[in-house]
Amino acid sequence: MRPAAYRVAIAVLVVTVLAVFLAGCPKANPPAPSTTGAPVTSAVPKAAPTASTPPATGGAGPAWVTGMEAGKEKATAQKKPMMVDFYADWCSWCKKLDEETYTDATVMEKAKAFVCVKVNADEDKASATKYKAEGLPTIVFLDASGNEIHRVTGFEPAPEFATEMQTALDKVKAG
Repeated sequence: MRPAAYRVAIAVLVVTVLAVFLAGCPKANPPAPSTTGAPVTSAVPKAAPTASTPPATGGAGPAWVTGMEAGKEKATAQKKPMMVDFYADWCSWCKKLDEETYTDATVMEKAKAFVCVKVNADEDKASATKYKAEGLPTIVFLDASGNEIHRVTGFEPAPEFATEMQTALDKVKAG
């Protein structure tokens, strides 16, 4: 390969890697097919959540507790396992999870068995590091004592996510 062609190839590779990194795509997932037969369209952007307000899920979805400490307190008091969703405001797959997966009836029903916790990985870097939330979204299932029992990294459509939730619940029951 000639030196000029080599430099062009390297530049294209660098630009591609930077584009993927900056887009926040830790896991490439195809769009989930519509279960209603309606065409899949992009969502209208929502206002960015604040540290005290987890991302909106369109008025439906689990009852979220914001922050790891508040989640641990509630889980201890209720003797329930935790489902901890590490997200970031810039993460498009996190928003898709909020809008499409968490609003599913089966997922919402299974979520009642957990204390559901939202943790902004950009704001609570210590928790994100402790639970190794390296790609977003990362959902970590913890027992009532705070020990990890299961995890999901990346977007999952509702049927697959409900199966993951059941796996976590089965692990809790198995003790």
